[in-house]
Amino acid sequence: WAGVAALGIPLGMIAGGWLIEEFSWNWIFLINVPLVIAIAIGTQALVPESKDPAAHRIDIVGAALSLATLTALVYTIIEAPERGWLDVLTIGGFVASIVGVAAFVAYELRVHDPMLDIRFFRNPRLSAGVVGIGVAFMAMLSMMFILTQYLQFAREYTALETGVRFTPVALGFMLGAPSSAFLVVKLGSKVLMSGGLFIVAGVMLVLAFVTVDTPYWIIGLSLLTLGLGMAFTMATATDAVMAALPEEKAGVGSALNDTFRQVGGALGVGIFGSILNSVYSSSISDAVQGLPSAAAAAAQNSIGAALQIAAGAGAEAGDALRTAAIDAFVDGLSIVFFATAGVSLVGALIVARYMPAHDVAPEQLAQAHEPQPAAGDL
Repeated sequence: WAGVAALGIPLGMIAGGWLIEEFSWNWIFLINVPLVIAIAIGTQALVPESKDPAAHRIDIVGAALSLATLTALVYTIIEAPERGWLDVLTIGGFVASIVGVAAFVAYELRVHDPMLDIRFFRNPRLSAGVVGIGVAFMAMLSMMFILTQYLQFAREYTALETGVRFTPVALGFMLGAPSSAFLVVKLGSKVLMSGGLFIVAGVMLVLAFVTVDTPYWIIGLSLLTLGLGMAFTMATATDAVMAALPEEKAGVGSALNDTFRQVGGALGVGIFGSILNSVYSSSISDAVQGLPSAAAAAAQNSIGAALQIAAGAGAEAGDALRTAAIDAFVDGLSIVFFATAGVSLVGALIVARYMPAHDVAPEQLAQAHEPQPAAGDL
């Protein structure tokens, strides 16, 4: 699954780059409509039906609480660099997010049919697995978001050329995913998953030293290695999460796996994108002081705007602004990749500490996840 899913990375970026160059950015979204329709029809026709033997009510309140909390958190993180980290609305957004998490956990512990049974996290294999996959995607998706801009703005590659240069990630995935099935038997989930995250941390550390003049082969080799580390982490974490629950809860395991992958990626892009924006804005502030206020604000807010303004300025002033904008962006890139290396390292240590060395027997799983009455069930 990890190997096949990895094909979407270069194919999506290459197709997206081609659509932008030949048509417009709108087609990046429109192209998904026929694909989704075809997949929906194929799923109905080909995928066998499976049902949880116990009927459950839809947890509308839990879904609403989780949606509101994640929306508040991601929005606050994205807006914080512009509003200020100590702005009243920023602080209020973080407080609301904390309250939302507490309310969600409290409600899910009391409701009879929770959207997410918090008690599942008593299983260290499941908890370590979702932490591993969440951290891995937090690092990888934020890296792809930032490195895409680096390749286009600092290295002046087109959208299509940029997509092609991410191909090594998929190659690493396709090499690492099949071998992980063999390695997990020899090394165990703990060693392979934490090892994969250590590899991710090492790659982020290498990318933190990237400059405008860094040869692409260094970046390409780093992306290949990242794909290997992600494959070891992703395949092992998915297996750990699915194996941590009884067979009739396979749907819950799959949902948890996907949820933490998406949430990790969204938070990564939001958090590290905000850090990049803050560092960039601070680093370029001196270089835009001579510009009109509107142009200075635009250049300080976006490297794309800064390069457009530089292109329309005189040769000397334009070159100076362009150099300052790229240098400021690379400063932010370096800080972000040091941060993602640190987060990946912490994730690796958590997995190494809490992931059990051996699988749990199926009969133990069934016993551990038998329904338990909770005070105040709704």
